[in-house]
Amino acid sequence: MKSNICSVYRLSNKDRIHQGDLLRNFDFNYVSIDDTGQLYNDTVTLPYALILSQECDLENDFNSRQSLTREYDKLSQDKIKSYNDKLMQSILISPAFPSNKLREGTHLSEHEHVLKINSKNWKIVKQNNNPRYHFLRNHY
Repeated sequence: MKSNICSVYRLSNKDRIHQGDLLRNFDFNYVSIDDTGQLYNDTVTLPYALILSQECDLENDFNSRQSLTREYDKLSQDKIKSYNDKLMQSILISPAFPSNKLREGTHLSEHEHVLKINSKNWKIVKQNNNPRYHFLRNHY
């Protein structure tokens, strides 16, 4: 059976987030702890972030939010609870970096101790044989 997929990558509509979407300049907020044990909020802007959450969960979340927005005043409490049960509290993402920056060790410029990847190890990364990385190829 021939696949209907014409390209490795596709531009999705902007109505909602899809599994596999690649976001640009994504601000990621997180909690850090300093040397004294003090917690503080911090933000890093990722050049790219890849959406890993399951497509069915993202779709159910989107549809439930749409229904709640449109029909909230008309819904019973049980129906509202059934929609709320489908809402996602968070979305799983993974940072993604341009390959040249990763190889040179400059992808995390705020950290001083990031190693360069030598030619032998870079070949392993590009073949997706290093479990730490997943190499996405350009297909234009």
